[in-house]
Amino acid sequence: VTINGQVFNPNVVAYNPNFSFKNYISQAGGFTDSAHVTKVYAIYANGFTARTKKLLGMKFYPKVERGMQVYVPTRHKKNRLNSAERLSLFTGLTSATVLIITLIRTLN
Repeated sequence: VTINGQVFNPNVVAYNPNFSFKNYISQAGGFTDSAHVTKVYAIYANGFTARTKKLLGMKFYPKVERGMQVYVPTRHKKNRLNSAERLSLFTGLTSATVLIITLIRTLN
């Protein structure tokens, strides 16, 4: 079983029918911090592909078979606003709201 992608030690692990999918990930050192755990997929020897499914907070990993390849993709970080940017945005929106309310009151 070949394990590639965002694991600490991408390698080939001998097939063991007693191993679960997560055991193979552990044999490759586990997931890195940038691993997209819910998007892990397997490519089987016959060419079929299966991916991790998530239902009600539980993850269902693909079935383990001899000769499969496991790929752990990279999680892309979202650009989130830091606290200074949030404060600046909030201040701007508050100022705009006060300006609109003032204009509406002066027109009436």
